[in-house]
Amino acid sequence: MNATPQSKVWSDEDINKLLVAAAIIWVAFLAIMLIQTTWQFPFPRTHGGSVIGNDFFNFWTYGQSAFSRDPGAFYDWPTYDLYQKASGVDEVGHNWSYPPSIMLLTAPFGYLSYTTSLVVFTLVSVVVFVWVALGELHPKLVALALVSPAAMHCLNSGQSSLLTAAVILLVWRMLDKRPILAGVLIGCLSLKPQVALMFPFMLLATQRWKVIASAAVTCIAIALLTGVLFGFKVWEQFIQFGIPWQNHVLTDPTLDSAAMMPTILMTFRRFGLSYDVSMAVQLVFSAAAVAVLVWAFRRPHDVNDKRLFALFTAATVCASPYLLIYDLVPLTVAAIFLMKEDRAGGVPKLLLLLIYWLAFLQLAMGDHLRMAGAAFLVPVLIGYLIVDLRDQRSPTIQPVTP
Repeated sequence: MNATPQSKVWSDEDINKLLVAAAIIWVAFLAIMLIQTTWQFPFPRTHGGSVIGNDFFNFWTYGQSAFSRDPGAFYDWPTYDLYQKASGVDEVGHNWSYPPSIMLLTAPFGYLSYTTSLVVFTLVSVVVFVWVALGELHPKLVALALVSPAAMHCLNSGQSSLLTAAVILLVWRMLDKRPILAGVLIGCLSLKPQVALMFPFMLLATQRWKVIASAAVTCIAIALLTGVLFGFKVWEQFIQFGIPWQNHVLTDPTLDSAAMMPTILMTFRRFGLSYDVSMAVQLVFSAAAVAVLVWAFRRPHDVNDKRLFALFTAATVCASPYLLIYDLVPLTVAAIFLMKEDRAGGVPKLLLLLIYWLAFLQLAMGDHLRMAGAAFLVPVLIGYLIVDLRDQRSPTIQPVTP
């Protein structure tokens, strides 16, 4: 890992070239998608029959169901499958994967038509992300994040990753300045728990008790409010039906979603290993990611916190058995942070470039080439960050700075 300093320094020209390349791909993809779209009511579709923003259909149906007689009925996949077919939306592999608390976010969208909801949700996501990211990055670098493969897949599928990335950045900014608010924001991430997987370990390692208490109270309050508004039965349905169906997604490497998972578990499943063996390997990587994270945040450093943020996001990806390519937006932002490090050393340019394109690499290898292995780039990044952090010291850990 001892590359020459010149191989690790990003110039403005390097950033500009990457921005242009990503933007060209984005524009080309958008043009092809628009050309292939059939604008019909109530669901615009591609020529292949898929609904535009197909993952948003899940969000929208959460909102549609929120105030029905049985809000949690669609956690049972056969029931949801029948509903999709009756609606004219036969999306293979769609199931309700989020906890019932997601209805607190999606309920307002259920009152709008699908297309209107998708447009509003997309605009809100982009505006919130840009507003938060501009507090950390130059506008050109925010644009680089928005045209990244992870963000492109997020917007194409109607996912929430831009919103969750914005929340994670806000948490980082507020950890020491406003710990109670930081805890509330972490509690809100319980709506999509896989992206908040490493926060408890980081908070315990740094002994941020106010943040921990605030996050715990927020999680409890969200769970109770969900039960009060939509009935506590919805939590029973999530546990009885939702979780088992979601586990099924992890056991079947032939599903379309499996090719989009840059996780250690799915990598070994696609290598041909059994679910039990693959999960055992995943747990080893998860435990190692937790140990590295605790080590990094317990010891003092003399290093810009962009590296700590990068380690946190990389550890989250490495530790989670369930994560899709659009969930790589925070890691992409971390890679952009590292690209703009002033000092030589750290992570090689090629590795950061591969991390930036990781969503495309995973899709190309996992879907089109029927291969696996892109997920190993994340542990490699963690290894470089460990080396870079090892001899750095300072009295306290500070939030990410622009």
